[in-house]
Amino acid sequence: MASKIRKISTLSNLHEKDTPVDIEQVYRKYFDRLFSYARIICDSEELAKDVVSDFFDRLLKNKTDLSKVDNVEVYLAVGVKNLCIQRLKKSLKVKQNAVLLTTVDYIDPQQVLLGKELKALLDKIVNELPDQCQLIFRMSKEQGMTNREIADELQIGLGTVKTQLIRAQSKIRDGITSHYKERNIKRSHWRLIGQFLLNFGAI
Repeated sequence: MASKIRKISTLSNLHEKDTPVDIEQVYRKYFDRLFSYARIICDSEELAKDVVSDFFDRLLKNKTDLSKVDNVEVYLAVGVKNLCIQRLKKSLKVKQNAVLLTTVDYIDPQQVLLGKELKALLDKIVNELPDQCQLIFRMSKEQGMTNREIADELQIGLGTVKTQLIRAQSKIRDGITSHYKERNIKRSHWRLIGQFLLNFGAI
């Protein structure tokens, strides 16, 4: 994997005058999200990594100008999906991949990428919470502790725990909704965001 990144970096340096958008930077920005999408399609971590790296390798070799692409995220997702399908057709027998390939089009790349983005945004918001508020939220949501267990562990009042959790949930709700408020996203994506917030008691 490291060798592929070095290879991409070298190609980027060779073609940087021909390619207005630095594809290496795009690679590093979107790799995790595209890898998650490819892994769902390929059902293989190793194949997913190879597909995403090889896809960017092709972009560099073809001197693709991403500055002329209207929606880079969707363009990358579609390209990765198509390459996944090509690899699956080569690596699996027809009977084995027939069902899988017919379901690929039902996997919404934007929802996969949105889910990854939501998780990153949540981590950012939680990391910016005041120390006590952050600790209580993590104990509740990540460790599954009850309010009473948290209060006993930290030797604070039960009311304080409840107040801090409400404060954390409010910060998460406001941070995520304000982040997407100005973006033109699908109604189905708002449902996903709503479900995400519901899981954390933020709505």
